[in-house]
Amino acid sequence: PYREPVIGHRTLYERVSRDELLAYYKARYIPNNIVVSIVGAVSSDECVRVVEEHFGKAQRGRLAPVLLDSEPVQLASRRENIIGDYNVVRGGLAFKVPNLSHVDSPKLDALAYALGGGESSILWEELRNVQKLVHYIDCRNWNPGSSGLFWISYVCAPEQGAQVEAAVLEVIARVVEEGLPESMADKARRQSISAEINGRKTMSGQASRLGIGEVVIGDIEYTRRYLSRLQSVCAKDMQRVAATYLVRDGMTAVTLGPKSDTSDGFDLVAAREALAAVQPLELSGGLRLLLQQDYRLPKVHFRCVLLGGGLYEPKQQRGVSAIAAELLTKDTQKRTAAEIAELIESIGGSMTASGGNNTINLSIEVLPSDVDVALDLLADALLNPAFEADTVQTELDAQIAGLKEEDDDILEYGFRKLREHFFGEHPFAVGADGRVADLEQLNVDAIRQHYQRLVVGSNIVISVCGAFDREHVETQLHEMIAAKLPQGSFRRSELAVYTGRESMDIVEHMDREQAVVLQAYPD
Repeated sequence: PYREPVIGHRTLYERVSRDELLAYYKARYIPNNIVVSIVGAVSSDECVRVVEEHFGKAQRGRLAPVLLDSEPVQLASRRENIIGDYNVVRGGLAFKVPNLSHVDSPKLDALAYALGGGESSILWEELRNVQKLVHYIDCRNWNPGSSGLFWISYVCAPEQGAQVEAAVLEVIARVVEEGLPESMADKARRQSISAEINGRKTMSGQASRLGIGEVVIGDIEYTRRYLSRLQSVCAKDMQRVAATYLVRDGMTAVTLGPKSDTSDGFDLVAAREALAAVQPLELSGGLRLLLQQDYRLPKVHFRCVLLGGGLYEPKQQRGVSAIAAELLTKDTQKRTAAEIAELIESIGGSMTASGGNNTINLSIEVLPSDVDVALDLLADALLNPAFEADTVQTELDAQIAGLKEEDDDILEYGFRKLREHFFGEHPFAVGADGRVADLEQLNVDAIRQHYQRLVVGSNIVISVCGAFDREHVETQLHEMIAAKLPQGSFRRSELAVYTGRESMDIVEHMDREQAVVLQAYPD
């Protein structure tokens, strides 16, 4: 049953009849097969009353057992290479792992973080930053039911597909043979704890965890015990599960690439958890600061936003804002990109950047105990970017590969063509990631000049939200950033107004098994 994804398979859908759907509904959708999970600003008595009102009249049914045959032991690796009209190679390696409640599950989760859970992970550092074999690589442990997959996915250039798989298997063999440093295990634990906290940020996340614990495992306390087990994971545990489950004969490999050549509840929340009003502050040099303390969750989020994007890019440098934003998270005068990634991930934090249509932003999220680390990283990124030539080229290649990958998707390709025809000569005709031709001509000097145009005090807004000391953060931001930023006024673009064009119908042909119709209207 786990061979097909949740969305199913096209040929199966084509054979399903209405009677079969109705029979399935009657067999599974019965009260004694339902768990209702409710989290939030509600009364338990009221919940019971409403659930009883909606479900109480439904008759219990006979729930037919579902018999799942155990799959025979896999004795050899399996492979499928799908070839088509694509620009890049997407690949995946999967290994069978036990169910969610198995004692090894937390150890496999930690191993996934160590191998591919961020930019300081082993696979990302070795295959992307050192060997330059991939544009992207990731690792996940997915085990929703009686069994699951330990999954490594990557995107690379067509000529490097075979090298990537060999390099991944070499890394796994080294982990099995030599193990991992204890510092790596500690970092993986912190990342997992941080991810669990993030999953509880919303009522939806909390309700989902309770529901999964009850339905899948039969224990609503599972997530708490999971964290307890996770905290005891050590480097030897991770080495053991790698040797046990990441076995070459049990591997499945797949690649896709080109041919090789206003309610009471809300009122209650507002009364109980009312947040203080945000007071905008203007620091020296025109930098604006927004502080929002919130102690309901042990996290602190820093967000730095600047005007940028297409409205501020030279015509032949489309995409320079997005690449400049990404480079703010890389090398500085004090640290290399690898050192920055290692530092932020060793404390269970995150540091990301992106470019939009009219802004760029840099964000850092940490635990409250690591606020000073976040402040140091933010100041270093804004004031001391190094724009190392090698790193610049790596990120340019990745952004170009992303654009080419989007052009393989008929919907993404359609959206790009729609923007071009709709906006014409207006900057919004090109997406935030720019154009391949422009990116291929970009150099370090052009990126640095664009950074210098944007990063001035009057063009920066920094917002800080979460559990932090207001006076300390305000003082540090003033001393570490505002007082050291380049002075001068920033001129807003006058290109934001769009007057519209005459209506038109455009047909684009693409060799795909779909047709997509897109319509756009001025708004």
